Amino acid sequence: TIQAARDVCSIKHGAVEFDLPMYKLLPTEIARRLLLRAVMWVNNATYPPRRNAVKQLQMSINKGISATLDGCQVTCRQAQFILFREPNAVINSRCDFGDIWDERWRVYHDKQREHLTIGALGETGIRATPQWRDLGLPRGAVLSLPAVWKGDELVACPALEDAKEWQVELKQSADSFFATLLSH
Repeated sequence: TIQAARDVCSIKHGAVEFDLPMYKLLPTEIARRLLLRAVMWVNNATYPPRRNAVKQLQMSINKGISATLDGCQVTCRQAQFILFREPNAVINSRCDFGDIWDERWRVYHDKQREHLTIGALGETGIRATPQWRDLGLPRGAVLSLPAVWKGDELVACPALEDAKEWQVELKQSADSFFATLLSH
């Protein structure tokens, strides 16, 4: 399963990108488990979604139709589909700078920052960062990336910037995604 995952998936800015033709070649149960693990890794869930809901998501993917499941969104492209945090699931989520946002992301700065919060980039932030298209991710995936805010003013979106003073990392690394496949 872990080798199949590495052949079919890659992690990019907290999203899981699937090679669609390779995914379709997987045995049905392996494909289901891989999709299930991706959903649970992206939404940081303890319990898996219901079997019927996963089956519906698989059918949508096979038809090339974008869909949502358990706070995750899937966007289908020609030869891939990308599973990421659904923007509506995090749009109102905020935490203090230094805390873990959405139970997934840590944002660092070379100096301690007061009066800053971490929240989704959202519509306001994406309008202020035209370089978001350079990531090659669907718009929805970028909307759900962590950003640094001072009140309603965007301070930074570390995933979109090359600024060395801002850093962002996932609480669970890409390797942890692949490692969870071994335990299930």
